[in-house]
Amino acid sequence: MELVVTLAVAAIVMAAAVPSFQSFIQNNRITAQANELVTALNLARSEAIKRGVPVRVCTSVNGTGCAAAGDWQQGWIVFSDIDGDGTRDFGTGQCLATEDCLLRVVDGPLAGNATVTAPWLFLVYQASGMVSDALTFTHTIPQCTGDQARTISVSATGRASVTKTPCP
Repeated sequence: MELVVTLAVAAIVMAAAVPSFQSFIQNNRITAQANELVTALNLARSEAIKRGVPVRVCTSVNGTGCAAAGDWQQGWIVFSDIDGDGTRDFGTGQCLATEDCLLRVVDGPLAGNATVTAPWLFLVYQASGMVSDALTFTHTIPQCTGDQARTISVSATGRASVTKTPCP
């Protein structure tokens, strides 16, 4: 009889804990993914200033060049764009001052079927660390509840920030 009561109490506690744990996992996943994008944006800004050349962040399917279509959850790359043509030119791969240099690769698709949307497929940090216009990414996950969505904003000065937003 005591064993049955103990199992019943354990089942009730587990039934209450599992949904909270799933929410905890989703919240941590979306936070980590948003932070990874902000890290890539901050890297692009600092490298543009350090190198004195434009640095591009763009969607990428293969981790080597920019994608012509798709969305940000497929992954992205950060590279110095020495000639400013928007295409990563393959050189020696040694990141010489005269060739484009691949700085970071984030492979997709993002875990948990997360979506990262923006109305453009790339952004360019100028040598001053600035971008042409303020930009916004929207990052959500399936079965989003409460304020688990994230908005990643890039100001015209190039600073990136993340805010929690209500789920759509």
